[in-house]
Amino acid sequence: MKIKQVIRNSQKNSGFVLIESIVSMVIILMAFDLMVLSLDAVRRPENYQQVTFYRCVSLIEGEKFSFKVDGISNDELKMSSPKTHKKYRLMKYKDNVILTGYENGYVPLIERVSAIRFWRKYKQINFEVRYQNGETYHAKIISGSG
Repeated sequence: MKIKQVIRNSQKNSGFVLIESIVSMVIILMAFDLMVLSLDAVRRPENYQQVTFYRCVSLIEGEKFSFKVDGISNDELKMSSPKTHKKYRLMKYKDNVILTGYENGYVPLIERVSAIRFWRKYKQINFEVRYQNGETYHAKIISGSG
């Protein structure tokens, strides 16, 4: 009789250990997921959107491409580069501002954008980006015009 009780007790305990270990693994995975999300938030600087906006402006004004403005509309800036002998467009695609060639491919420059706007005032080109969180940045682009 005692042998049967010992066997039953050992069977109950092994089942409990299995369930306990599964629950423990789920808790550990949830904690790991939380840690990864918090590290992602820490990696981005507080002024991330401002930094990406001015990186985009510096790319347009920089010597790497030496962009010349070919055309401007409310939501697109057409440019050409004498260094690469190619034509480019700066425009909004989905929720990104992208730099694209007329043939293939694009490079996302700014993300989480709700609207962009280009306009010419006197001989300056103005560039404004409104982010999804409501922040807005504006720059006067210094570039050759054609």
